[in-house]
Amino acid sequence: MTPMRTLIAGLGAGTVEAIVAVSPMETVKVKFIQDQTSSSPKYRNFFHGIGVIVRDSGLRGLYQGVLATVLKQASNQAIRFSVYNPLKEWMQVGRRLRYHYRISAHLA
Repeated sequence: MTPMRTLIAGLGAGTVEAIVAVSPMETVKVKFIQDQTSSSPKYRNFFHGIGVIVRDSGLRGLYQGVLATVLKQASNQAIRFSVYNPLKEWMQVGRRLRYHYRISAHLA
């Protein structure tokens, strides 16, 4: 895969990750933490929190701040995808060279 396609794949993966998993979980986590500091918490656990948020604000309530999360996750994954294979190949070449030099040193 070309470097540009790898970058685009990372952007896509990060966007999907943010929309499907990260944004709803972050929203519930932040609301749950804030709720636990109140005198009468309304969320019993994570799943109860999701139900209350959806009941009170609809699905839209789970996606507060989604744009910032998409930007963060998409850029993270674009960088990760773009760096992973070149770094892996570089390390594999280095490992093969070290092994080759060790064998050569023992044979000499």
